[in-house]
Amino acid sequence: LTATAAGIVNVADNLMASMLQRVSVGQGVDIRRFTMVAFGGAGPMHAVNVARLAGIEKVIVPSGSGAFSALGCLVAAPSYTQQRAFSMTSQNWNIDLADAYCAGVERDVQAALASDRTDLVRARVLSLRYTGQSHSVEIDDPKTLELAELEALLKEKHETLYGFSCSDGWELVGVRVTVTAPVLNLPFS
Repeated sequence: LTATAAGIVNVADNLMASMLQRVSVGQGVDIRRFTMVAFGGAGPMHAVNVARLAGIEKVIVPSGSGAFSALGCLVAAPSYTQQRAFSMTSQNWNIDLADAYCAGVERDVQAALASDRTDLVRARVLSLRYTGQSHSVEIDDPKTLELAELEALLKEKHETLYGFSCSDGWELVGVRVTVTAPVLNLPFS
């Protein structure tokens, strides 16, 4: 029974070390010159063997490392994100309809966060694409939903990402809204 359990841990350690090496090599990073920091409930149990298998010479296990994830949840800003498909072309642009749709998503997201706080921060992302394209470009928090403003933002972002822009028609294909409450002011955060 003990040998079987040790074998299971050994397989898990080898798998983690292999994945760590694959990801780091894929990014062009030599992990052997780094220090591994262990956290989480089982992280310290695996850290030394995973580091050894990956060629990492130093491991740090901070005091209370098993509670890091819980601490992160406690001090993280509560937020909720929702994304919805919405289709409207630039040729049939109706700013009132687009604004009402976005406002509805924002209300739903705030309600899902179950908060009546007045200090919530809203972030809106619109997914736009040129007519006929299969991929969209994300426009972060446009100041307005005016047709000319969105068209200029789409051209600018498309040129940045792909090196060109068009004067073709475009369409709004989705709206993503995130509402975030400020972080609690805890004595240890």
